[in-house]
Amino acid sequence: MKKRFDGVSERFLDELETRGISGYRMMKDKVMKSQASLTAIKNGTQGVPRSMIDACSDLYGLDKRYVLLGSTGGDVSNRGGDQMIMNASNSTVTESNNKTAVTGRRSLPAAVMARSEKETVRVPLVRQEEARSVFGPERTGIYTETDAYIVEPDPGEHVTADAYVVFQVNGDGMSPVICDGSKVLARKIREDEWAEMGGVVFVLYGNRLTVRRVLKNSLCENGAVTLKADNPVYGQIDVGRNEIRGIWKAERIVSQKIK
Repeated sequence: MKKRFDGVSERFLDELETRGISGYRMMKDKVMKSQASLTAIKNGTQGVPRSMIDACSDLYGLDKRYVLLGSTGGDVSNRGGDQMIMNASNSTVTESNNKTAVTGRRSLPAAVMARSEKETVRVPLVRQEEARSVFGPERTGIYTETDAYIVEPDPGEHVTADAYVVFQVNGDGMSPVICDGSKVLARKIREDEWAEMGGVVFVLYGNRLTVRRVLKNSLCENGAVTLKADNPVYGQIDVGRNEIRGIWKAERIVSQKIK
């Protein structure tokens, strides 16, 4: 089915992406019951309920006026309590009593339109602290409940959804290079390449996902790798090959706040 976005859905998704709000987070915060709702909005088969817009505005500071009106002016109060829904077939916002509230497709900001025209790739987004629930029990990491992050590949970079993932870091173990909350694009390393890995890596062992710098790779010699934090407070750890379930090479930071 061809995607059919209305203006409100476009602006709503843009606000979520700009603020780093994922479907998994919205589900955990009880904004929606299932991530399927957001998937339907992204696919253009369902509009955005007014209640969802209100909840995201209250919880995450989403710009309600921009989402509903395409500008920062105008009255967007919902005094009557009617839930607004989007009709994807005619790009019309209607109230639950079928009165037309806003009609027509509104123009998106030029920056948003320019970004949407660039080549982008959706890759899994995994929060470091949620690795236990995100990855399955198999030896290599398998995504069971993930969100997507839109990546714009750098020149010469071949990003694919099956080989790459964006990890959101939890903690300051790699500070000051990688700060708490940073999102890092990482490439999955095949098991037959583990003995040659170096640099900064994400290692899944047991139910824990850690990001560290490879201090010594002795997987061939004694079946272990020594990982060291950039932050001297955390020191180093040794991880045995039989504990490792997956390794990803950190390629670059895609989102990081200035501290």
